[in-house]
Amino acid sequence: MAALDASADADSGADSGPNSGAAANALTTLLGELSAVLDEELAALGARDVERLEAAVERKSALVADLETATGKYCRTGQQLPAQWTEVRALATACAEANRKSGGAIVLNRGLVAQLIEITHGGRLSTATYTAHGRMLRRDASRGVGYA
Repeated sequence: MAALDASADADSGADSGPNSGAAANALTTLLGELSAVLDEELAALGARDVERLEAAVERKSALVADLETATGKYCRTGQQLPAQWTEVRALATACAEANRKSGGAIVLNRGLVAQLIEITHGGRLSTATYTAHGRMLRRDASRGVGYA
């Protein structure tokens, strides 16, 4: 974060000036840290380690806030990153993909927990269909009297 503050002072918001390298370095550092945290988050999800997961989510939230601040300092609204910032672009794309993987793992875990709860409560597995977004939707074959 010190690198972010130092480069923010050096760069007055221009994203293609002489200090553009400092801005790219600051964003690259933050994105690299975020990538490592996203890997840790996915590992914690796989291991079902709640403490590790909470620590990763807390760190991820802080990094996302730092990235939003840095992006606001270095890029004007609606502007694209300069073409020479290929490393920043690649890291941002990798972080987005890692975040999607974590989201998919969460959806799978929620479905598994829901099935286990349904089974332990003596219920039967309901018929599964898919929503328009490709997510599984379970509905009971019959409705209760209150829903008739």
